[in-house]
Amino acid sequence: MFLEGNLLRAIKEGNWILIDEINLASNEMLQKIVPLIAGKSIVLYEKGEIKKVERHPNFRLFGCMNPGNDFGKKSLPVNLMEKFTVLTLPEPDRVDVELFINSKCPSLNAEDLTTLYFEMRKTKTLSLRNLSRALNYININREFYGPRAVYDGLLLGFNDKPALAKYECKQPNNTFREGYTFIEGFWVKRGIHPNEPMEGQFKLTAKFREHLMDLLRAIAGTDLPVLLEGPTSAGKTTMIRYIASQSNHKCIRINNHEHTDVE
Repeated sequence: MFLEGNLLRAIKEGNWILIDEINLASNEMLQKIVPLIAGKSIVLYEKGEIKKVERHPNFRLFGCMNPGNDFGKKSLPVNLMEKFTVLTLPEPDRVDVELFINSKCPSLNAEDLTTLYFEMRKTKTLSLRNLSRALNYININREFYGPRAVYDGLLLGFNDKPALAKYECKQPNNTFREGYTFIEGFWVKRGIHPNEPMEGQFKLTAKFREHLMDLLRAIAGTDLPVLLEGPTSAGKTTMIRYIASQSNHKCIRINNHEHTDVE
């Protein structure tokens, strides 16, 4: 059964369509939108029948893409690129970044953080998303963690302890918070399931505790998904299960493989 999608409805109704990361689309998909890029209507072949979809005069098509030489990216075919009106946007400069920091966190030293951001970009792949994540963390958690929230936020966004050493603040905050569990210096929202002790299942070493605090920083201060990468037996699963058990959350483990399906 043929189902009319967003693109066809936009063509008929005169809406605007934005194709983000357009250079990652398949060649087959790109060829289908060539008439639209050229300012024409499109023709559908449905059940052997030819059907022309008239283009509404208000319809507009936009594409966005990262440079083709970025890691994991590819260039848009030349024949398609030539049909677009191409606008190249530069990276935000110091003035833009400083203004961005001031708008998100007026109480911070925007000039100092701007310098840090551009210095770290010399050796790391960072964008305003990393900076925004750090500033959001600081705004949300400053009330609970005080000055330490600045260090934790920057560490969560930039993930470079040596470069952020001067911001380090080990000031604990164990003031009681209703509905939260205090774990290794962080407050984790408490769940509703019974605590399942894990004593005897692993050894809480200094290195494990350090990694545990990195994970707690992300769990306690944001609602973002967290990806743990490391070799077998590095403790990835154990850390998550440990925090879940300590904070009364139920952790369901799915062992993913090539035949895993989503239902």
